[in-house]
Amino acid sequence: MVPFFAGNVVEGYARWRPDWLIAALWISLLARLAGELLNIGWLAISANGALAALTGAMLWKWWPRASAPGLLIVLIWGFAWAPMGFTLAMLDTATLALGRGPDHALMIGFAGSLLVAMVTRVTQGHSGRPLSMTALAWLAFGAVQAAAIARLWAALQLELAEALLVSVGALCLGMLPWLLRNMGIYLSPRSDGKAG
Repeated sequence: MVPFFAGNVVEGYARWRPDWLIAALWISLLARLAGELLNIGWLAISANGALAALTGAMLWKWWPRASAPGLLIVLIWGFAWAPMGFTLAMLDTATLALGRGPDHALMIGFAGSLLVAMVTRVTQGHSGRPLSMTALAWLAFGAVQAAAIARLWAALQLELAEALLVSVGALCLGMLPWLLRNMGIYLSPRSDGKAG
């Protein structure tokens, strides 16, 4: 999705989508799953390292080298959580006790950021609105970043209660206005008067 979107909105953007990349990602994800389910440390370490390298390469190749709209920027910034999360998972399995930190980098940071980016893009586009980040979308995206960082900090501090509360509070307070706005859009006719 990233090369497709970027190629449509960034001048001179080179779409990097090699065929081998999908196969390498699937093999690495399956190896990670097997390593963790079967408790094979070296396999989990290797798979997480491969995923960190692959997603890091994707981030580098996909990063726009020219001016880009906010909808693409949040997609790229959100994707940056993937190599970080896989690196933390590799370190956690290898030597460090990071608790649930790697999982939260991937689930809140990566998945949450991409959810805000993609839902905003689809909601704006399919409701006849401009393809742009609204103030509430930026608030929701910022809340996901704050929640992910606080949750990661909590994991590193043996589930520190204050950090957990900051994470939950940021996510709820930042996402709720964005969700309510989207709900209003879904319950209304398209702003451009077209069917849909």
